[in-house]
Amino acid sequence: MQLFKETPSFNFMGQRRSALWLSAVLIAISIGSLVTRGLNWGPDFTGGVLLEVVYDQGVQLEDVRAALATLLVLVALLSLAGETLFGFSIALIVGIIVGTYSSIYIGGAAILHLNVVPADMVPQKREELDELP
Repeated sequence: MQLFKETPSFNFMGQRRSALWLSAVLIAISIGSLVTRGLNWGPDFTGGVLLEVVYDQGVQLEDVRAALATLLVLVALLSLAGETLFGFSIALIVGIIVGTYSSIYIGGAAILHLNVVPADMVPQKREELDELP
């Protein structure tokens, strides 16, 4: 099978002066825009929100293995069950993935909505009460 009837020939070197002038004009416009308008700093550079959450316990290896085993079974069901269960297995796989990520994003949005600051995440020291006489 042949894509072209003739061998294509592009004259790149013949257009080098036009490309040079186009590049020079675009660079001059870019530098002029930087000088007159400055940089538009996004929220990452102007003071976005950084929230670090520390958990008392790490992720248990058994939980990760169980989740991966469930996903592996669903992928096997997807590939081996045929057309009958194809839609069902796709729905389960999408549900597991969306459920996992949505809980992460909903948790982060809930923390921001409730105006939780990092100082709220630090456990408060309890005062020891003296024994009564």
